[in-house]
Amino acid sequence: MKKFTHPALYNENDEPVVLYVVTRREICPECNGYGTHTARHLDDSRLVDEMVEDGDDEGLESYYSGGYDVTCQHCKGERVIDSIDWNVFRERYPYEYLAINEYHEQARQDAAYAAQERRACGGW
Repeated sequence: MKKFTHPALYNENDEPVVLYVVTRREICPECNGYGTHTARHLDDSRLVDEMVEDGDDEGLESYYSGGYDVTCQHCKGERVIDSIDWNVFRERYPYEYLAINEYHEQARQDAAYAAQERRACGGW
Protein backbone atom coordinates (compact mmCIF):
# COMPACT_ATOMS: atom_id res chain seq x y z
CA MET A 1 0.00 0.00 0.00
CA LYS A 2 1.17 3.48 -0.80
CA LYS A 3 -0.03 6.99 0.11
CA PHE A 4 -1.77 8.82 -2.72
CA THR A 5 -3.06 12.37 -3.11
CA HIS A 6 -4.55 14.11 -6.12
CA PRO A 7 -5.44 17.76 -6.88
CA ALA A 8 -9.09 16.73 -7.34
CA LEU A 9 -9.33 15.42 -3.78
CA TYR A 10 -9.57 18.02 -1.01
CA ASN A 11 -11.58 17.96 2.21
CA GLU A 12 -13.82 20.71 3.58
CA ASN A 13 -10.79 22.44 5.18
CA ASP A 14 -9.04 22.68 1.79
CA GLU A 15 -6.49 20.06 2.82
CA PRO A 16 -5.46 17.27 0.45
CA VAL A 17 -7.13 13.93 1.06
CA VAL A 18 -4.65 11.11 1.57
CA LEU A 19 -5.70 7.66 0.39
CA TYR A 20 -3.90 4.35 0.74
CA VAL A 21 -3.81 2.58 -2.60
CA VAL A 22 -2.75 -0.81 -3.90
CA THR A 23 0.15 -0.60 -6.32
CA ARG A 24 1.98 -3.01 -8.56
CA ARG A 25 5.50 -2.85 -9.91
CA GLU A 26 5.88 -2.26 -13.64
CA ILE A 27 8.59 -1.33 -16.08
CA CYS A 28 9.22 2.40 -16.20
CA PRO A 29 7.51 3.86 -19.29
CA GLU A 30 10.01 6.74 -19.55
CA CYS A 31 13.20 4.71 -19.89
CA ASN A 32 11.65 1.35 -20.89
CA GLY A 33 13.35 -0.33 -17.95
CA TYR A 34 16.90 0.79 -18.72
CA GLY A 35 17.18 3.24 -15.81
CA THR A 36 18.74 5.85 -18.11
CA HIS A 37 17.80 7.72 -21.26
CA THR A 38 19.31 10.37 -23.51
CA ALA A 39 19.18 13.81 -21.94
CA ARG A 40 15.87 15.31 -23.16
CA HIS A 41 17.37 18.69 -23.97
CA LEU A 42 19.67 17.00 -26.50
CA ASP A 43 16.72 15.46 -28.31
CA ASP A 44 15.08 18.88 -28.50
CA SER A 45 18.24 20.56 -29.76
CA ARG A 46 19.91 20.14 -33.13
CA LEU A 47 23.01 18.51 -31.62
CA VAL A 48 22.69 15.21 -33.49
CA ASP A 49 21.83 16.99 -36.76
CA GLU A 50 24.87 19.23 -36.33
CA MET A 51 27.10 16.21 -35.64
CA VAL A 52 25.85 14.59 -38.85
CA GLU A 53 26.34 17.81 -40.84
CA ASP A 54 29.85 18.30 -39.41
CA GLY A 55 30.83 14.66 -39.92
CA ASP A 56 31.48 14.22 -36.19
CA ASP A 57 31.55 10.41 -36.22
CA GLU A 58 33.15 10.26 -32.78
CA GLY A 59 30.38 12.42 -31.27
CA LEU A 60 27.68 10.38 -33.00
CA GLU A 61 29.21 7.12 -31.78
CA SER A 62 29.29 8.49 -28.24
CA TYR A 63 25.67 9.67 -28.54
CA TYR A 64 24.38 6.33 -29.84
CA SER A 65 26.41 4.28 -27.33
CA GLY A 66 24.91 6.14 -24.36
CA GLY A 67 27.58 8.73 -23.71
CA TYR A 68 24.94 11.43 -23.29
CA ASP A 69 22.56 9.36 -21.16
CA VAL A 70 21.27 10.56 -17.79
CA THR A 71 19.55 8.75 -14.93
CA CYS A 72 15.81 8.50 -15.51
CA GLN A 73 14.02 10.98 -13.26
CA HIS A 74 10.75 9.03 -13.36
CA CYS A 75 12.09 5.82 -11.80
CA LYS A 76 15.29 7.34 -10.33
CA GLY A 77 17.31 4.68 -12.14
CA GLU A 78 15.45 1.78 -10.48
CA ARG A 79 14.00 0.67 -13.85
CA VAL A 80 10.57 -0.05 -12.32
CA ILE A 81 7.85 2.13 -10.80
CA ASP A 82 4.90 1.66 -8.48
CA SER A 83 1.76 1.92 -10.56
CA ILE A 84 -1.70 2.28 -9.05
CA ASP A 85 -3.99 -0.68 -9.63
CA TRP A 86 -6.93 1.37 -10.90
CA ASN A 87 -9.36 -1.57 -10.80
CA VAL A 88 -8.83 -1.97 -7.06
CA PHE A 89 -8.86 1.82 -6.63
CA ARG A 90 -12.22 2.10 -8.42
CA GLU A 91 -13.74 -0.60 -6.20
CA ARG A 92 -12.33 0.79 -2.96
CA TYR A 93 -12.82 4.53 -3.68
CA PRO A 94 -15.64 4.88 -6.24
CA TYR A 95 -16.44 8.57 -5.50
CA GLU A 96 -12.81 9.59 -5.53
CA TYR A 97 -12.29 7.67 -8.77
CA LEU A 98 -15.13 9.65 -10.39
CA ALA A 99 -13.76 12.95 -9.06
CA ILE A 100 -10.32 12.20 -10.52
CA ASN A 101 -11.81 11.25 -13.90
CA GLU A 102 -13.90 14.44 -13.96
CA TYR A 103 -10.79 16.48 -13.08
CA HIS A 104 -8.80 14.98 -15.97
CA GLU A 105 -11.70 15.31 -18.40
CA GLN A 106 -12.00 19.00 -17.52
CA ALA A 107 -8.23 19.41 -18.01
CA ARG A 108 -8.49 17.76 -21.46
CA GLN A 109 -11.35 20.06 -22.42
CA ASP A 110 -9.44 23.12 -21.20
CA ALA A 111 -6.36 22.10 -23.20
CA ALA A 112 -8.46 21.48 -26.32
CA TYR A 113 -10.14 24.87 -25.94
CA ALA A 114 -6.78 26.61 -25.46
CA ALA A 115 -5.41 24.90 -28.59
CA GLN A 116 -8.49 25.96 -30.52
CA GLU A 117 -8.01 29.55 -29.35
CA ARG A 118 -4.35 29.52 -30.43
CA ARG A 119 -5.29 28.20 -33.86
CA ALA A 120 -8.04 30.81 -34.23
CA CYS A 121 -5.58 33.57 -33.36
CA GLY A 122 -2.99 32.28 -35.81
CA GLY A 123 -0.55 31.11 -33.14
CA TRP A 124 0.74 27.65 -32.37
